[in-house]
Amino acid sequence: MLFCENGTDWLPPWGDKGFNRCFYQSTSASIIFIFMTLGTLVQGILFYKYAILIDRRRVKKSWGYVLQVVCTAVLSLEALGHMVLYDVYLRKKELVGYQVMEAFLIIGACLLSLWLLALEKRSMLPSTPTRGQGLMLLMFWTLLFIRESLMFVSWNNTAWWWHLKNEYDRTELGLFGLRYVLVITLLILGFIGPSVQTSSYVLISDEESGQDHGNLSTWNNVWVKLKTMLPYVWPSGQKFLQVTVFLCLILLAAGRAVNVFVPIYSKKIGVFFYLLI
Repeated sequence: MLFCENGTDWLPPWGDKGFNRCFYQSTSASIIFIFMTLGTLVQGILFYKYAILIDRRRVKKSWGYVLQVVCTAVLSLEALGHMVLYDVYLRKKELVGYQVMEAFLIIGACLLSLWLLALEKRSMLPSTPTRGQGLMLLMFWTLLFIRESLMFVSWNNTAWWWHLKNEYDRTELGLFGLRYVLVITLLILGFIGPSVQTSSYVLISDEESGQDHGNLSTWNNVWVKLKTMLPYVWPSGQKFLQVTVFLCLILLAAGRAVNVFVPIYSKKIGVFFYLLI
């Protein structure tokens, strides 16, 4: 299998009033995939260390999130379908290496973006909530938008589809239009952040929010509550204050334990005085 069609070379990147398709499509897809791989790794580590899982009852439900998932899935299917069309329909029905490479890299980047979408939907960092998606997703969709927009630069290049010389060019133009609409939709939704929690209220306990969910234990979600509180009260680098905070946490736990036993001993004291009288 040849890497570039018609025996052409990967370089130079520019020629005949436009980008070399082999160079442009393989390089741009590689940049996007590498960025998403590194970005997902960094964001995953940050969320693993510092993020707080949101209770399922308070996870934000939104049709915008469903639309984000659908658009990303269609974008992946378009990349796969485009590769198949190269092999059975488009131009000389000859599938070359850069087309396979482009398809798998775009599909891989889209799968990583779906994982980040789910991560940002189900968890929050202990910081000021944002109004849109995370930086990695916004940059991913921006890179996709730039990638599609730069294709207009090759308007006069005969290797691209802009001149609509035959049905194959019209098919490729239709697929380009589909990708462009999907990417713009994802970018707009990314700035809105339909599934991102915009308030730290979702991290407040049921008792503090005034909601009653039955006879839950006083120790219910204790680790989640401590994980929420510690980043704001832990005095990094100050030993005396750290010991003070630790003692306060012990007293807080002791107070919770006392709350459990107060009704029990109150009942026993009442029975004792009743028998005494």
